[in-house]
Amino acid sequence: MPSDWIHPSTQELIDHLQPRYPKQVQFLLESGKLREEDGWGNVVGHCLIQATAMEELGAGYHLDLPPSDTRVLAEVAAAHDGLKRLERCPEDFTEEEKSRALELYEEALPSDLHKEQVRALNPRFHLLVMRGEATLYQKIQFYIDDI
Repeated sequence: MPSDWIHPSTQELIDHLQPRYPKQVQFLLESGKLREEDGWGNVVGHCLIQATAMEELGAGYHLDLPPSDTRVLAEVAAAHDGLKRLERCPEDFTEEEKSRALELYEEALPSDLHKEQVRALNPRFHLLVMRGEATLYQKIQFYIDDI
């Protein structure tokens, strides 16, 4: 992990979350070229703060979510924007880097529940809400993403 480009407060979040979410943190740090010096480092902090918030919300604020569901919500939060630079600036990546990033993404968010949660992070998610098709977990994911 190239710690020379990581902000100290972000490093604290990494140290806190890495033991519990190793695949998600690895994906976030290795796949997206989300470095401070390139103006993308805030994405890493954003995702890691959300993962911490998701843990607290699921377990600490009397929502009484099952630990396995809280874990999935936190995993999605930790990794959800890892492809942001690739999506917005594909020219910054070689074909090999693109392939590796997508491979790490699949490893970080492998289940159907992960993929269902990622739907809540789409800019058009409000349409699911308006049609009554959004789950409670998706709404939680959406609201936390907005912080």
